[in-house]
Amino acid sequence: MELTADGLDEFVKESDRLGGPSVAACQAYWQDFSYRPTLVIDHTLDPFGTDYAAQQMRLYVELAGHDYRPVQDEQHSFDIASHLAAINPYGVYDATMMGVHLQRLARAFSCAKVKHGELLLDMGCGWGLSSEVAAYMGLRVKGVDVNPSFVSLVNGRAIRQRYPITAVCSTFENYLSDEPVDLVLFYECLHHAVDPLAIVTRYAAMLRPGGRLILAGEPINAIWWPHWGIRLDSLSVYCIRKFGWFESGWSMEYIQELLRRAGLEPQVFQNEDGLVGPAIVGQKSSAAV
Repeated sequence: MELTADGLDEFVKESDRLGGPSVAACQAYWQDFSYRPTLVIDHTLDPFGTDYAAQQMRLYVELAGHDYRPVQDEQHSFDIASHLAAINPYGVYDATMMGVHLQRLARAFSCAKVKHGELLLDMGCGWGLSSEVAAYMGLRVKGVDVNPSFVSLVNGRAIRQRYPITAVCSTFENYLSDEPVDLVLFYECLHHAVDPLAIVTRYAAMLRPGGRLILAGEPINAIWWPHWGIRLDSLSVYCIRKFGWFESGWSMEYIQELLRRAGLEPQVFQNEDGLVGPAIVGQKSSAAV
């Protein structure tokens, strides 16, 4: 299926009629999917420049049908009570799916050489799985999410489990820690940032000397763009059109350069399992002040 802008609404409608992304019938409908943008992106532009970013934002608008609204578009409604009572915050019992999440998180924390009692900022903490895994490993956790329902869930489960987790509601752009932190984690969420360099630079400044910024579960690829851009796979296009989510991705070279520009020294820990993917740790100099 080759999709263009004029077929986006019908694409979402038919996907939902078939049962949505997790249903086999919808996945069969998405087979051999490709999206042909109206806008031609100029790859000769500086990928860190404003002109290139503006082109990618115009592509987002083409897909979403409106300008990006970071607070409004990144919300998600769910039954908090059922997730508070569930064995894991997702409220799912698919062992394979949970295994992938746990492998990603445990491996990322191991690669970052976390130490008992360190303070972690869990950015875009969402359902709170990453916060709970960190607490289970002996870290103190401050969770940050733009969705107040997620914040209520994370705090409620922390009380129930007696975990050292406190979550607050904020955007990436506005949160400011009241103390230096040892670790900053972006798990499956930095790709929602319109300006990831500005965000990483902001949180690198909150790290103690020698602190680490951790990326895990992020979309690292150069399938559509040599540096970074809106992802054009079927699921990303569906989520952008239906929910307005900002779904970007980066090449490995781009994200490493981004970390360097933010004052962090990147280390990449590859994994043969494509579902688990790489863990990337950016370390702040021990001499930083």
